[in-house]
Amino acid sequence: MAIDYRTEPEFIEYLDGKAHAKVSPRREHALLQLRIGRTIEDCAGDRGTVSTENDAILKRDDPGRTRLIPDVSYISEAQYRSHPPETWSEPPFSPEIAVEIRSPGDSKAYRDEKIARYLATGSKLVLDVDPMARTFAVHAPGDVRVFAEAETLEHPALPWLRFELRIIFEVLDRFKNL
Repeated sequence: MAIDYRTEPEFIEYLDGKAHAKVSPRREHALLQLRIGRTIEDCAGDRGTVSTENDAILKRDDPGRTRLIPDVSYISEAQYRSHPPETWSEPPFSPEIAVEIRSPGDSKAYRDEKIARYLATGSKLVLDVDPMARTFAVHAPGDVRVFAEAETLEHPALPWLRFELRIIFEVLDRFKNL
C-alpha cells in the first residue's frame, strides 16, 4: 500500500496581499502544536478558547489582503465579546496568544513581519517556537524574552500563562529509542 504525503500547500497565508504557502505539518510540528495547545488551555481555564490552524483574517480587501494562520491560537472571551458572533470563525483580529512553530525553510523576514502584525492587531503575546534550539521567543509589544527548555515561561502581559518548557519539548523525545 502506497502512502500519499501532502507536500503542496493546503492553506495560503497572505500578508499585505502577498501569498505565502503554509504546508501541512509533519509529526514533530503536529506533536508540538497539540502539546502547546493543551498547555495553554490548562493555564487559561475558562478564560477563552484554544485552537490550531485557525484563520485570522485581518484585512479582507485586495490587493492588501492579510490572512494569517497561527499554529496555535488563544482567543479570550473579551476578544470574542468585542466582535459580532458571525465573525468568530474567521476573526478579524489576531488572537490574544499566537503561536508560530518554526519549520525548515521558514523565512526569518516573513516570521518577523508576521510577529509584528500579530502584535499590531490584537495579540498580547506571540510565541515563536524553535524546535531545533528548544526555545520559545516570547514577543509582547516592546518586549522580547527568550526562554530555554529548562526554564519556566511566564510574562506579565498574561500572568496566568506559566509553564515549564520541558513539558512541551519532552514530547519530541518519546519515540527516540523505539
